[in-house]
Amino acid sequence: MKDIDMSSINSAYAAMEAWREMDVTRECERVRDEAIFDVARVSKEQVELLAEQVNVLKDQNKLLKEMYEGAKADAEENKNQAKHNKIFGWVSFAVGTAIGIAGVLVGILL
Repeated sequence: MKDIDMSSINSAYAAMEAWREMDVTRECERVRDEAIFDVARVSKEQVELLAEQVNVLKDQNKLLKEMYEGAKADAEENKNQAKHNKIFGWVSFAVGTAIGIAGVLVGILL
């Protein structure tokens, strides 16, 4: 009987194991890379959404500022109108009082 050289079989088995381990390693790296790319894609989408939200908020702030300025101008106008109405009220009261007194005096004198 012939002796079989087991060193070549062990080397072939070791090579197959090494290839399997490399395949597993490559698969792990592929999965990791895929996950990294997915995270990067989602991050990019989030940045785009945040940019859109920032633009919407800027527009809303601009509208709110315009509304505030309009309300402020209306309040100032109402303040001035109230002042004029107060003056007109006092003048009307004075004129009415003068007419009333004059009417009483004319009534007494006649």
